[in-house]
Amino acid sequence: MITNIGLVAGFVLAGGNVLIEQLFAWPGIGGYAYRSLQENDLFALRGYVIFIGVAYVLINTVLEFVYRRVDPRVEITEGR
Repeated sequence: MITNIGLVAGFVLAGGNVLIEQLFAWPGIGGYAYRSLQENDLFALRGYVIFIGVAYVLINTVLEFVYRRVDPRVEITEGR
């Protein structure tokens, strides 16, 4: 279930927010990205992609620690 939360969060961050914000006319970062795409504003799109990437990595990092809390058998190790 925790893995599914991470996957759904990735979908919502990557494209779901753009779709939902355009569908319901809500202001937000998805609408900003959509307008930037229409106007060919590559710097704004680059910032959006970096923001989404960092948010996705942070969510997955937090979920790794949640795994450890929920199931003590899971060990977090550094590299191999």
